[in-house]
Amino acid sequence: MDDGEARVWPLDLSVWLWLTQLVVAGVASFLVLARRWSVPHCGLRCDFVQLETAGDVFLVIAWMALLASVVALTLLWVFRRSGSRFRRGDWLIPLAGIIVTIVAALIAYQVSNAALLFH
Repeated sequence: MDDGEARVWPLDLSVWLWLTQLVVAGVASFLVLARRWSVPHCGLRCDFVQLETAGDVFLVIAWMALLASVVALTLLWVFRRSGSRFRRGDWLIPLAGIIVTIVAALIAYQVSNAALLFH
């Protein structure tokens, strides 16, 4: 590789963090949705609408964060190919997605606990 040639899409920290975000979103989705499958101790007193809403809102947030990371990293890749030297901070995009996913999962889990009367 020449000194003038830019690396176009290396497996650098941003890609590894994006793959980590994908795994975190998948595992967190399973854990949040598993609350729907749990046999509630509260019977008909549970708020099943709140339980469903918490899971659905979490899924939208987690997977939209993943999609936003893909779009942002792809745009950075296109800018890099066009000669832009912007490289700093591209790893922050998937890191922010991981943080958003974990926070959303914790909130959804707490809302689910409240819906199942586990408080």
